[in-house]
Amino acid sequence: MSSILPLGDKFNLARCASAGTAYVSLRDCSSVLCVIDTPGSASTVTFKEAQSGAALNAQVLGTASATAVPLPAPSQGAAPVYFRQDSGVWTTVPIVAGGNYVLSTGVLTLVSATPDQVAIWVNQGALSDGFNYLLATHSAKALTYVMSPIDVARKPANIKNPYA
Repeated sequence: MSSILPLGDKFNLARCASAGTAYVSLRDCSSVLCVIDTPGSASTVTFKEAQSGAALNAQVLGTASATAVPLPAPSQGAAPVYFRQDSGVWTTVPIVAGGNYVLSTGVLTLVSATPDQVAIWVNQGALSDGFNYLLATHSAKALTYVMSPIDVARKPANIKNPYA
């Protein structure tokens, strides 16, 4: 029996410290899953997009220039999707602009009670035209980016730098 190493073939990983500034590129993948371990109740995740890893023209995710534009509807497949895990069971939590998501600041407030894990999926289509970099920061914890699917499979040592 053989198996294929999924790192570099199916996904790539990156990390952003709490209140960090690590933008990851979506040029070589279709989406990013932002994973937070035991995030705490009523904590927040802030989303921004940029045109480079150096935060060129950075802005709140879901806006075009300075004009606030609602995030695409989930039925369009481009809106971020929020999941929480409690005792090994994943459930979907709706992201509601004006509710738990504040469009003007890009802040998602996580539901009360402390989940075991939270995962927020951001599709490449959620970024504005010309923007290829995503920043997600948690108010108190480090966050892991899981970028997938990767457009071109590579050995782990040959994976492109997700921050460049």
